Amino acid sequence: MINRLSVGEGVIVSFLATFAALLASTWLFGSEGDLLGLQISIMASYGGIFLLLFIVLWGLPAHYLMAKYDKTKWFWYGIAGILPFPFFVFLLEPFGDDGVYHMTLQTIELGAFGVLCSSVFWFFVVQKST
Repeated sequence: MINRLSVGEGVIVSFLATFAALLASTWLFGSEGDLLGLQISIMASYGGIFLLLFIVLWGLPAHYLMAKYDKTKWFWYGIAGILPFPFFVFLLEPFGDDGVYHMTLQTIELGAFGVLCSSVFWFFVVQKST
């Protein structure tokens, strides 16, 4: 049986789990293995800063909105994890002036991290103990 965590604890757990996945993917897929340890740390740190902003500015308001409307299924949290990234990538172009193909890949990658983060949060905070 898993005890539910508070929202603050859920933020910390989801941040740590997603940051670990971000660090691992940066190490595995970053520049086809040509990155040094310091470069990997810097890239993952930038990703971690963005991740924390994503959780605070998007995830928490989405959680409280879903709690208000009693949306406790994983589906709603998964949608909330994906939703901001197409707008973020295609409107703000944070990774430079890329073509549509590369922007779509960036959206998919960020969406995967968003779903991971929201899933961990949902699992530890929202899901009812059985």
